Amino acid sequence: MLIFFFLVISYTAANLYFYFKVISFANAGTLFNILISAVVLFLILSPVLIPIYSHRGSERSLQVFSYTGYLWVAFLVPFFPLGIILDTYNVFVQYSSNIMNSGAGLIIMKPETVFLVPLFTAFFIVVYGYFEAQ
Repeated sequence: MLIFFFLVISYTAANLYFYFKVISFANAGTLFNILISAVVLFLILSPVLIPIYSHRGSERSLQVFSYTGYLWVAFLVPFFPLGIILDTYNVFVQYSSNIMNSGAGLIIMKPETVFLVPLFTAFFIVVYGYFEAQ
């Protein structure tokens, strides 16, 4: 039961992290935020809906939820830790430069970099894994 609780909390944290990273990166307004919220909600629920549609739904809907859900989880597995590592690095450099009163602010990564590096890394890992599995 404790492992299940840990997995649910980790999955929720990874989804929230991705959502807030996208919202802060895009900064495109209310309509975009609503659209991203709907897409992320669908992605969050896709793995949960797989067992439901395996018993009651059509084969096509099961296949859509399966591919979407499993690829989303596979995307979050590298995205979340890599993003946390880069954010932690930025926080560490920022606070250490404040403490030492040095010009270490030059080595802080831009917010765009902190979002795009994990995004593309996770995307390429998922694409590679998908085609390797075929």
